[in-house]
Amino acid sequence: MIFIVTFFIALIVYLSWELKRSRDEKDNQARIFTKLQEEKKVIFDLLNDLGEAFSEEVDRRQLLKIILDSSISVTGARGGVVYLLNPPKNQLLAEAVCGMFPPPLPLPREAESKIVTREEYLETVLRNEAIPVQSENILIQALQDEKGFLLEDTTEDNRFPAFEEPTLRVKSYIAIPLRYRSEKYGVLALANPVHEGGFSTNDFDIARSIAYQASFYLHNATVFSQLAEKQRLDRDLEAAHEIQRILLPEKCPTIQGYEIAAMNIPAQHVSGDYYDFVNVDENRVGIAIADVSGKGVPASLIMAMCRTVLKNQAAGRHSAADVLRHVNSILYPDIREDMFITMAYAVLDFKNHTLTLAKAGHDAPLIYQAGDVPIQSLQAPGIALGIDSGEVFDTVVSDLVISLKPEDTVLMYTDGINEAVDAEGLEFGKEQIKSAMKAGAPGGAAYLIQNVVERVCRFRGEQEQNDDITLVTIKRK
Repeated sequence: MIFIVTFFIALIVYLSWELKRSRDEKDNQARIFTKLQEEKKVIFDLLNDLGEAFSEEVDRRQLLKIILDSSISVTGARGGVVYLLNPPKNQLLAEAVCGMFPPPLPLPREAESKIVTREEYLETVLRNEAIPVQSENILIQALQDEKGFLLEDTTEDNRFPAFEEPTLRVKSYIAIPLRYRSEKYGVLALANPVHEGGFSTNDFDIARSIAYQASFYLHNATVFSQLAEKQRLDRDLEAAHEIQRILLPEKCPTIQGYEIAAMNIPAQHVSGDYYDFVNVDENRVGIAIADVSGKGVPASLIMAMCRTVLKNQAAGRHSAADVLRHVNSILYPDIREDMFITMAYAVLDFKNHTLTLAKAGHDAPLIYQAGDVPIQSLQAPGIALGIDSGEVFDTVVSDLVISLKPEDTVLMYTDGINEAVDAEGLEFGKEQIKSAMKAGAPGGAAYLIQNVVERVCRFRGEQEQNDDITLVTIKRK
């Protein structure tokens, strides 16, 4: 009888224990399920927020805040920081800060007490601490590592500063690199969970998933930013191109007994080449062609300045050399040491049929004459504008006066013509210009320019235009 009673008591105890264990398991499963649902919601919200961040203009600060808030929410960290790599300075900088994140570098004792009482002071400290890539800091180690680190207990880890203030001590730590393919963007770091114990493997895995998504979006944000910058630059270049187009003559002057034609083909949006026509007096017109060292916007700005000075100095002056002397004296103080301008300037006297030419280091114009007369180079001494203040320039530059007979044709050009190269690196050269001039000059000024440009394009083939092309022709009918 006693045995039977004991058996039933034992059975009741066992069934009660099994029922409790079953309930505990169900409660545990419910907690796990709830935890998974929470993590799933965090990841879903993260992706949704990141997507919305890209719906309009990409804001990097907004992206980093979303990344950090999601990481802290899912891991229960007391604090976190997103560090981004600054390649020019080769260091990590804190770009987003949240909560009480222990500083990665030692601090003066008085600073510790300020941090404990003022969280905003901690953020200032973290943002001002640059971590050199050459250092042995754990954040740098995480940057170089593919997976990052989960440190469940850092009590004996000497890689962290030993702060006296308990709230600044690191108890558990996660540091994960933000990288997309071969590009390194920074590190996501989390410290000290609010719950008992350290970060779990699950916390680390979820944080890594967030870091992976963050890296992808940081990559896209960088591409977005570069694209926006390119579009802005393209707009600026287009505006500069339009301004330069306005600065070039709208049309060539119409002079009885003469044909004048010109063309400018920039190698980029804006050109460092320039040509212009200036009214000297009722019987004379000034004709200029020039080339600034370099290309693009800086060259075009110097050329715009040169144009203004030339127009102011050319009026009423019959000597081309005298005009260049005055232009050089005005431009010299404002031209950088590594820049200069070559120019050929001629004064056409269409009453007396003479051309007065002066050169400032520019390629010599060519003259075609009817009959079997060889094409000649019009050589006149001179050095480039902006190199010398005037002591040498004024002495060297001088006028060359040419009488123009019927059918005489003068071609002025920049080195984008003779220095054009083909696929083998060979230059077009002056002899081919002379050949094109001999074939094209009888057809008129405009036809000559078209003939030269077409020959250069055929010679160049698939090679890109590597310099600006500018031509001006003057033909006496």
